[in-house]
Amino acid sequence: MKNITNFWYSHLGFILLILLLTNCARGILVEEASEYRDELTFAELMDPEYKSSEHVHNSYFAPMGDATHALHDLEGTLTVPQVVMKIKSLKYKADLFKSFGLHYFPGFSVRFFTYKDYLIPVNQGLLEAEGRHKAWDIILSPGRVWSEPGDHGMSRASFPFVITPRRVMGAFNGIATFLYNNEQVSAFRFQIVQQSGDHNQFYPFGQIPLQYVRSPIENLDELKTQFAEKLKRQTPIHPWAELEKMYGSHVLKKFSGGLATQQISATGIIMDGVTYLRPNMTPFGQFPYPREMRHNVKSVSKSMGAALAMLTLAQKYGDEVFELKITDYVKVTAEHDGWDEVTFGDALNMATGIGDEAPYRKPLVTFADENKPKMLKFLANEPNSAKQWLDFCFSYGNYPWGPGEILR
Repeated sequence: MKNITNFWYSHLGFILLILLLTNCARGILVEEASEYRDELTFAELMDPEYKSSEHVHNSYFAPMGDATHALHDLEGTLTVPQVVMKIKSLKYKADLFKSFGLHYFPGFSVRFFTYKDYLIPVNQGLLEAEGRHKAWDIILSPGRVWSEPGDHGMSRASFPFVITPRRVMGAFNGIATFLYNNEQVSAFRFQIVQQSGDHNQFYPFGQIPLQYVRSPIENLDELKTQFAEKLKRQTPIHPWAELEKMYGSHVLKKFSGGLATQQISATGIIMDGVTYLRPNMTPFGQFPYPREMRHNVKSVSKSMGAALAMLTLAQKYGDEVFELKITDYVKVTAEHDGWDEVTFGDALNMATGIGDEAPYRKPLVTFADENKPKMLKFLANEPNSAKQWLDFCFSYGNYPWGPGEILR
């Protein structure tokens, strides 16, 4: 075990950051954008009756043409209502999504402010949906502000966001834009352009009303200072082309394992404190906020999350943490003694000897309890305390072998 921990910690200066997410639907790619703005125009965004009918290229959510600094500061609350989204997809399961209310944009009401050329939401954590339908949570991230000659003296803003379903795992990356000045805002235009799996390619979009209430933010100076410090601490992101110049394109040619460009959401290398990043592609062009793009890679998240937690504990307290027994740290409420000898290392190896499915010794490649009634109940119940989560986990039975023997 010591060799494993030493390997991980000695290689933190050179980490492969490669997310091969097969999500981009062929056949719905949009055309490249014009050099000057002919989509998401002032007339479109200011027209309360305008209804968007298609996604546009992602570059229209970024400065275009003779863009310059924003003409106005923004400080106050932006409110977006919960409305039915339009949907473009190749694998959208309409009946299933509607039964869970997933066709509703979650809505939000959040304070925003501008700092230099940035638009910053005060709350950047996970937000519950604003409205009757609670299928989605939403995460808002910092964006940009600027002005363009065709916007009749108004400033323009855009920012990235992620919607994530509450019942199952998933990250659906989107971008939004609107116009504003000191008195009013335009409509709110948004589109979802990337998701973390190809099992249900789901690309909502729409243009909906936006409300802006200008009001002072009490701790604004402190928030600006915190954001400025965050910018200083960010890992630099450099284009992949720089890495190719240093080592030659032939060396990196097979880095993505032969996957087509349109199948990859994010791929890069972190080396010597710098992230060398390939373009973050979507079916609608390059994502304009690669640093804020979030990826839910499902079972990899769970495995890596537990592994990194245990490696951190091992670094701090020693490798013996893997041999510690779970019963010494958690109150086990199971009606059997199967947990008595289970270690944290056994849990990390998915060899606890606990479970209800397939009680025979042959290791399983597939998940024994994936999408079974008990697991779905676990997802649907939403316990409100750690104890309730644990009690549910401890309701599983005991296999006829001990821990550390059979993968389940």
